[in-house]
Amino acid sequence: MFPGFIYSVSEEGVWVHLYASSIVNLELPNGPQITLHQETSYPWEGHVTIEVQPAQENLSGENPFSLFLRLPGWLYEDQVVVKINGEVIGYPTHPGTYLEIHSAWQGGDQVDIDFPMEVHYLESHPLVVENTGRVAITRGPLVYCLEEADNQSIPLSQVMIDRSSQPSFEFQPGLLGGVVQLTHKAHLQSMDPEWERKLYRPSTPKAYAFSSTATEVRSIPYFAWANRQPGEMQVWTLFL
Repeated sequence: MFPGFIYSVSEEGVWVHLYASSIVNLELPNGPQITLHQETSYPWEGHVTIEVQPAQENLSGENPFSLFLRLPGWLYEDQVVVKINGEVIGYPTHPGTYLEIHSAWQGGDQVDIDFPMEVHYLESHPLVVENTGRVAITRGPLVYCLEEADNQSIPLSQVMIDRSSQPSFEFQPGLLGGVVQLTHKAHLQSMDPEWERKLYRPSTPKAYAFSSTATEVRSIPYFAWANRQPGEMQVWTLFL
């Protein structure tokens, strides 16, 4: 069913709902037939190319129509760069809406879209007390998680992500069918040995201590977890 969700047609033109490499032949209500050729590595990369090709010999711009490009809600305001045949267009780009480009399209016209694929740390509403002092890691449209399979011998509950250091990322074609993996600078929160075999104790003004040696942790897209050996997993993570 997925291919049927990528595009749709209305009286105004063609709507691009999803970004995935594909070729589609469409017939618009006002007569012209077109072929759209979309190339992208989204969601691993943010660049999308959509080429308009004539499906008939006479498609040469006589029938203008709109191309509607979905601007995902995870974007920040006016972060998207859109070009037509290499020229940047100055339309405002608001997350959670569609960008309308109306044109007398010629065969071979090319639209290039660049979504910023930055790593962000999200916090939840303060009334979600379970997540107090924790963040979730995102890159583009994907939520990431820490999984024990990538972080052997590291107790995930004691990991504190260093938000002052930008994580590195690398596409791993042999990992979980091919995903972008993130590597983060982090610290491990020390566990007071007095907690051994205890659930409660009188509250003291002692401050938490951190391990003197920094470490690195790796995260994978949340959708891909639990496909290797059994182990711990964590989305909401402590941070520095």
